[in-house]
Amino acid sequence: MAGLLPPLPVMLPSGPSPIDNPLKGYASYTESWAVPNAPVSMGYFYVSWKDLEPEEGRYDWAKLERRWEAGLAKGKHVVLRLFLEYPGQPYGVPDWVKAPSTAYKDYGGGKSPDYRDPRLMEPLLRFIAAFGARYDRNPRVAFVALGTLGHWGEWHTYPSEHLFAPLDAQKRVVEAYRKAFPNVPILARYPHEASTNLPWLGYHDDMFPVDTLMGTGEMWRFLPALRKTGRDANWKVAPIASEMEPDKGEKWLGEGWQQTLQATREIHLSW
Repeated sequence: MAGLLPPLPVMLPSGPSPIDNPLKGYASYTESWAVPNAPVSMGYFYVSWKDLEPEEGRYDWAKLERRWEAGLAKGKHVVLRLFLEYPGQPYGVPDWVKAPSTAYKDYGGGKSPDYRDPRLMEPLLRFIAAFGARYDRNPRVAFVALGTLGHWGEWHTYPSEHLFAPLDAQKRVVEAYRKAFPNVPILARYPHEASTNLPWLGYHDDMFPVDTLMGTGEMWRFLPALRKTGRDANWKVAPIASEMEPDKGEKWLGEGWQQTLQATREIHLSW
């Protein structure tokens, strides 16, 4: 080994670290179609009003919080999304709320409450205030979806659009969440021109990536809708999130990965 030079220590200059961007990545479904063993950083929870306020003014927060400690969500941040109607599942309005409802058969069937009835709206707005009082400063809660109205809290009752909340009810719900959650980012499903087209809101795409990008004449798709309403730059001040097409996670993380990657880049996806 004669003739080899001794080791020469070299001090490399420090380089820039990756940009800090907490609360990003994958969030796990709590439904049966969740991709097992996924590398998630958050849990994504649909929340029934009926479960959380079974009696007027009595809140069962523990029922929700126990769910946080199960499965992939254990010990992680959570995303909350309130619903009143979830097709194919039990009605989400508490029994003590006496507002009428209309049955439908689409998507497995369910009931839509009368969003025009003050017997629904007044206790709902009180609940949103209590919801925020409980979770606005909870360190586990990363994001809150505006949710609440329409099928799945998705701000539509398609194809029975006449059942959806009127504009006044939409605005009151937005204002209630804004007041209840001043410290948690809020995300809306759509940038509705008159109610959720707002500079401070984040948005979430509920059929990612299949309905995310432009299709011929399809301005209802997620990114075209953001562009049409001038909200395609909201990602600079608020999170953009998505819910992957149900039961298709392995497809969009496998053979459909290029479309997933393109959609992620174009909408500036956070989680």
